[in-house]
Amino acid sequence: MVNQCTTIRIILAAASIFGLLRSCVATTIGGDRMIDPTTPPKAALRDDYELVFSDEFHEAGRSFESGDDARWRSVTKPAAGSGQEAQFYNASGDWISTEDGALRLRAGPVKAQWMAWLDRARAAVPQSRPYTSSMISSWNQV
Repeated sequence: MVNQCTTIRIILAAASIFGLLRSCVATTIGGDRMIDPTTPPKAALRDDYELVFSDEFHEAGRSFESGDDARWRSVTKPAAGSGQEAQFYNASGDWISTEDGALRLRAGPVKAQWMAWLDRARAAVPQSRPYTSSMISSWNQV
């Protein structure tokens, strides 16, 4: 019987081989753990917690757009928090990237405009936010 982790490893390998993932980070998968092999051992081996996920963002130029990365997905949408958030999340490489071993998330006073359907108006109406930023999510990635 093939366990879930073996299945994930096979799917990621096939996606990488066939070019379905343009950015793929080598991963050690054991049990329910996804550990980047470049994570320092002192971070992974501690008595006070068990590290189950890590990403050191060491590969320059990774793309996080949907389907490009095995661990992360960048998001394009207006912020939808509990308050009146002023930013729009932009998933493009202009706003999110990896460089020099770091994840770079950009934010700034760049107005974003789009059309959104509003049920109460029964029409698409113009929307805008005065700031643009970036966000990545690992939700439902693996």
